[in-house]
Amino acid sequence: MRILIGVGRWEAIGGSERYALDVTRSLARAGHDITVLCGGGEAPLPRGVRRIELNGFGDLWAHESRAELAGILAGLSPDVVLQLSPTAPWVSAELVRAAPLVRFVQDHTLFCPGLNRLHRDGGRCEEPPGVACHKRLFLRAGCRDLRPGRGALDRIKERTQELDVHRDAARLLVASGWMRDQLVTAGIPADKVTILPYPTVAATTELQSAPLSLELEAFLAAGPAPVIVSARLVPEKGVDVALDALVKLRHARAVIAGDGPLLNELRERAAVLGLNERVHFTGWIDHGQVEALLPRCSVLSMPSTWDEPFGLVGIEAMAHGVPVVASDVGGVPEWLAEGEGGVRVVPGDAADLARVLRVWLADPRLRERIGRAGRARVERSFRPRQHVVALETILTNASRTSVRVY
Repeated sequence: MRILIGVGRWEAIGGSERYALDVTRSLARAGHDITVLCGGGEAPLPRGVRRIELNGFGDLWAHESRAELAGILAGLSPDVVLQLSPTAPWVSAELVRAAPLVRFVQDHTLFCPGLNRLHRDGGRCEEPPGVACHKRLFLRAGCRDLRPGRGALDRIKERTQELDVHRDAARLLVASGWMRDQLVTAGIPADKVTILPYPTVAATTELQSAPLSLELEAFLAAGPAPVIVSARLVPEKGVDVALDALVKLRHARAVIAGDGPLLNELRERAAVLGLNERVHFTGWIDHGQVEALLPRCSVLSMPSTWDEPFGLVGIEAMAHGVPVVASDVGGVPEWLAEGEGGVRVVPGDAADLARVLRVWLADPRLRERIGRAGRARVERSFRPRQHVVALETILTNASRTSVRVY
């Protein structure tokens, strides 16, 4: 098949982008003719894969690039388009016109103008988008990351337009049943949505580890293997909850792996809590460094306070035999079962998180047993071979559907 893969950034800056790189490599290896359409990025291309960079790939107002995109699509004449990240509605509209569109909806951005399904007071939003968004914005507590004004109205309009476009997609893919339910609530027909859990290449020869910084190596060597909290440093990832849990654990040490707008604030919080000697902030690290770091740690903590669509880093840790303690949110229960790779805790509850960590850090045999069960589950359910076979079937079936003519 001639497959056009659309992704905002061609680089491993997060779980969604790592997935794009991995699945492109797998589809190319399977013999498909692959072209990547992206807004930039410097990751190497798999052998035989072409790349086309489009200015304004995710820009709501970059309509001057629309004619350029239409020309690109006409020249490529793909059998199917696989869109792996959010983009502007005008881009999605052109993709739908060019070929049957399969969109992997990896986060909340398609159906949530506030981007994270959270109210300003931290409560979870369970209402459909559209008119309800206007009411929340102006008449109620509002959205955490959406403030009243013209920009908010534009974003609500953009989400509404993009949902309309995606009702004409051949197939929408999601990694969890929770995400499927969100799309159905947003008005996408249930028979257009397929659950396809993420795979992971962690702990295989396909993914090479990369050197860690001297500072991180020194921290890892200075005491018992620490907890790792791997997250983008934003409020909904709950890193502050992890720090509060560490205060309750006398000797626990942690690596906070990630970057984001809260980095300095979290550093200051760690200092105030007296954790400077027990916490190491890595800043941003690449996929190879994550691969090197995971097996050096005793536990992975995912203390999210929002509804995670899936939680890819969790199965990456499980692939290494590292037990996972994660908040019971969103799609997490669909891959994290009690004792089979880890345990779920109450979101936002530092005491509950500390309770689990206290037991696990004191019992290496328990960690080993849980980690071994998690690794076995990854081998059964989350390796690329099974995933790519299912994805190829979906893309083949989609390529046989008709394209709507506007």
